[in-house]
Amino acid sequence: IRETLPNAKICVDRFHLTQSINRCFDQLRQQELKNANDQFTQGMLAPSRRFILTERDKKLVGTEKKLLEKLRNLNHNIHSGMLIVEYFHQMLDKKTLQSFRASLTNWYLLVRESKIPIFTRFAKLVRRYRQNIEAYIVTRLTTAVSEGLNTKIKTLKR
Repeated sequence: IRETLPNAKICVDRFHLTQSINRCFDQLRQQELKNANDQFTQGMLAPSRRFILTERDKKLVGTEKKLLEKLRNLNHNIHSGMLIVEYFHQMLDKKTLQSFRASLTNWYLLVRESKIPIFTRFAKLVRRYRQNIEAYIVTRLTTAVSEGLNTKIKTLKR
């Protein structure tokens, strides 16, 4: 491909990036659940409550916001993980390469300061594929349409 199309850019799909960072957060949540002593914390970290942790604050009702704030105060790693994930999603929304790079630098700093191994490994992966992620920021190309069509074809075949 590089010989035939030397100017082609390889893009990383946004869906797969967000899927990977959400998987990292789930692993952190599961680790913290194993280490939880407090009954409240155990309940908040249970899989059935995952939506509260991963949804953006504006979508939550009052009682869920209060529970989330209490958990943030009780568990530093979960709070840091939530910030890392949220900042990563915002970073992928950037429209220019310059603003993306500035946000990426801040995100790396946030990950480094958190000292959470799961996110440190993910940050190394992001660093390795940074050019491909930047290609997504510039082109905004995704495989969503083709993957959706493939899913429909598979469903029809079944």
